[in-house]
Amino acid sequence: CGSAGGCRIPRGCTTSCGGRSTAWCRSRPCAWPAGGAFPSARRASVLWLGVQDESAVAALARIAAATESACVAAGLRADDRTFRPHVTVARTSRARDLRPLVAALGDREVGPPWTAAEVRLVASDTRPTGAVHTEIARLPLGS
Repeated sequence: CGSAGGCRIPRGCTTSCGGRSTAWCRSRPCAWPAGGAFPSARRASVLWLGVQDESAVAALARIAAATESACVAAGLRADDRTFRPHVTVARTSRARDLRPLVAALGDREVGPPWTAAEVRLVASDTRPTGAVHTEIARLPLGS
């Protein structure tokens, strides 16, 4: 059970999703071969690196679906956005044109492959002074 940014995370969200979701994902090398921006490269507020490997995307989607199910069962509202496995690299308070940067990232790998040992549930409270991130739970991945 945890809370962050005034948002209370029900106990069921962090306890019931742990065993189910991580049982589907086994640690394996991962790479960041794609970059992009949310909501679009022309009017971006977030620059991200994403996963393209189909089996990794499928495993991460299963973790996201199990986590969302557990959180909905615990009383939280489901997210209506499409799941896109990614790491946020930069965030800005106002929209910017990041098309040249996204084009420069292209489809080549960024950095060496790495292996994840755990999934962390993090609450992100975006404020005018910058985002505040609070770790809610750590879920180890099976080997």
